[in-house]
Amino acid sequence: MEEEEKDLKEFMEFTLKSEFGEEANPGVSEKCEIILKKPLTKDVCYDFRAIRQKVMCRAWQLMEERKLPFRDAVRTAWKEIKEECAKIGAVV
Repeated sequence: MEEEEKDLKEFMEFTLKSEFGEEANPGVSEKCEIILKKPLTKDVCYDFRAIRQKVMCRAWQLMEERKLPFRDAVRTAWKEIKEECAKIGAVV
């Protein structure tokens, strides 16, 4: 189980590096902070890449703040984002 979480964390770091063109810093990056501060819109909810950016940034934030394991952080982030999208009429 720990090996799986390590692999997932490495994948997330790789994904952030691919997306932002730099190494993912410990903690929530400035780019993730910007993404998290932007209000959620229907366009973001329905955009394949944008919603995943928001989810992964929120998951990273949850891992840092609450010390959640990667898997739990991603599940929690998806749940939160889906609930937020539903509130604005964008069911995902």
